[in-house]
Amino acid sequence: MFEKKSYEELEKRVRELEETILRHKETEAKLAESECRYRLLAEKSTDVTWTMTLDGQFTYISPSSFALSGFTPEEACNISLKDSVTPESYNLIVENVARELKLPPEERSQAVLEIQQYTKNGSVINVEVAVRLIMIDHGFPVGIHGTTRDISERKHAEKVIEKTEIKFEQLYETSFGSLAETSFVHPLIRNDPMQYLTFNKMPKLN
Repeated sequence: MFEKKSYEELEKRVRELEETILRHKETEAKLAESECRYRLLAEKSTDVTWTMTLDGQFTYISPSSFALSGFTPEEACNISLKDSVTPESYNLIVENVARELKLPPEERSQAVLEIQQYTKNGSVINVEVAVRLIMIDHGFPVGIHGTTRDISERKHAEKVIEKTEIKFEQLYETSFGSLAETSFVHPLIRNDPMQYLTFNKMPKLN
């Protein structure tokens, strides 16, 4: 009776181990499939997708890095984060990651930062990076995941708009400043030049 019971327990244990191994293989297969899809999406995206260790060494960079910086993925992976961005940008990223590491796992979130990155020819480009921690069981951080997008055109457009606004303000001040100095200007306009833009005609004098 004792031997039969031991055999049944052993058989049960073997089945449990087989089920555990099967689940493990299924999990590995799902992870491999997920990674394959992730890489396919990354390779088709114009944004640069990358992963790195917590000490700033790249472990993966998508092919679109060549169009952005002139570096192939292999070349870019051999450059540390510190050497790939300007000192100010590096400090900004480090400060953000350090702040996230101090938070409980459930409070950590993705950060979007505007930084400057070096290209292969030595020039500097404006980019936007979305950064988040890679975490495993119980929120333990094992790396950093990010995407980089070229925002050079956007920054150029912002500068053009800024210059246009400054010119308009200068023109406005010059035009209405001269107008306000004339003796025939209605007091309302002299005190508030915007009256001239609000009404279609000059207010009548009493």
